[in-house]
Amino acid sequence: MKIYTKSGDKGMTSIIAELDSAKFSELIEELTHIQILLFDAGTDFATPAKRNEWLINQQDLDKIEKMIDFYQSKLPIIEKFILPGGHLVAGYFHIARTVTRRAEREITELSMKEETNAIAYKSINRLSDLFFVLARYINVVYSIKELFYERAGKVFH
Repeated sequence: MKIYTKSGDKGMTSIIAELDSAKFSELIEELTHIQILLFDAGTDFATPAKRNEWLINQQDLDKIEKMIDFYQSKLPIIEKFILPGGHLVAGYFHIARTVTRRAEREITELSMKEETNAIAYKSINRLSDLFFVLARYINVVYSIKELFYERAGKVFH
């Protein structure tokens, strides 16, 4: 496999070019905020016993929930599980969701041993939901049909 695709030769660099447009400028800004939030959450979880004041607070959680609500409002309602995939960027959001769920399980174990920031814990949970919604949003923007897991009946009502 070659590391170069040559798509950038004509100004069409793949991932960044696909999200670096006017319609995604707000999303890019929001994702930068999410990166900062993840660093702050890491600080809260890395030194739980030494924290007098947590970095992640209710405003952070509220912002994530508003993002979920905003992007979800632009999506068709689903009744079945979807298979991860579609656009490459959607795939990356599905991977981020999976990694976030794994981190959530680790945080659950930590919180059984030490006092942790409950708001940061909830924020991590919401982030995995956000990444799921963003994966779906990217597929909708690019008119990529979602594939449903057909062996399950209606799961969402």
